[in-house]
Amino acid sequence: MPLLAEIGWGYNQNAVLALGPLLRNDQPCLNGFSETDFVRQQVAAGSIGVNQFVSYLGGTVLPVRGLMIGLAYERFQENLSVNRTGHNAFDAQINFFPWAHIELVVIGRYQMNGWTAGDGPSNKLLMGQLHYYL
Repeated sequence: MPLLAEIGWGYNQNAVLALGPLLRNDQPCLNGFSETDFVRQQVAAGSIGVNQFVSYLGGTVLPVRGLMIGLAYERFQENLSVNRTGHNAFDAQINFFPWAHIELVVIGRYQMNGWTAGDGPSNKLLMGQLHYYL
């Protein structure tokens, strides 16, 4: 069972709800997740700092027992004060759990370096994994 860790400030009264999608019954459902972060990266050698932007928007559907399909969009802007330093990525993931302790995963990713595909080279990834959990 994958667990997601989160570090941040604030008071979370509903910490158990983070495991809600994993502890549900076997009905088909759609789970969504989004996150937006503004980051200030400070260089230790001086007083120079860089403002960055990171965002994630994704959804996962569990159509039948043992199958999970996810799609996501990610945005990373390395420096908010410099034009065309962003990266946009589209992710697709299929997880299949045929038996207890076994997981088959197929992951695909397409990343554009720059605001559009013409601003820089694009990166593509297709990966398959077989996991065995104890």
